[in-house]
Amino acid sequence: MQVQLAVPSHWPIQEQPDGATRVIVPGHEHSPDLWLTVRPLLPLPLDPRRWVQTAPLAVESDGQMARLDQTEATQTTTGFPLWLAYSQLTARSATSEAGSLDSDAARTPIQVRVHAFYQFLEYAAEVVIVATSAARLQAHVD
Repeated sequence: MQVQLAVPSHWPIQEQPDGATRVIVPGHEHSPDLWLTVRPLLPLPLDPRRWVQTAPLAVESDGQMARLDQTEATQTTTGFPLWLAYSQLTARSATSEAGSLDSDAARTPIQVRVHAFYQFLEYAAEVVIVATSAARLQAHVD
C-alpha cells in the first residue's frame, strides 16, 4: 500500500526494488533532475517527530552529507497530521582536501529535498520531492 498522488499521466513512473515508486518530472532528456519518491506505508513510528527529524538525513553514498534545514507541522485536507521537512544533500567539493574538516563551505549541494510525512491512524508514509537544484524545484512551486 502507498499514498496515491495525482500526477500527470505523461510523467514516467518507475517501481523501485525497495517497494517505493519514483515519478519523474519531465525536463531533462537524459538525466532526471526532479522526481518524487513515494515510499510504501509503514507502521506508525512510536515517535513520529523523531522520524521527521531523522529520515531526511539519509544519504546514498560515502562523502555525502544531509542537512535538515526546516520542519513544519500542518495537516492534510482530510485532517490527518502532515509534517514537511526541507533538507539538502551535499558532497565533498573537488577543492576540499582529504582529511580536512567537513565544513559547509567545503561541500557542494547536489540535491534539494522536500519531505512530506503523513500520519494516519496506525500507519505512516513518506513522499520525497528531489531536485538537483533549488531553481529547478522552485520552477514547479510557483
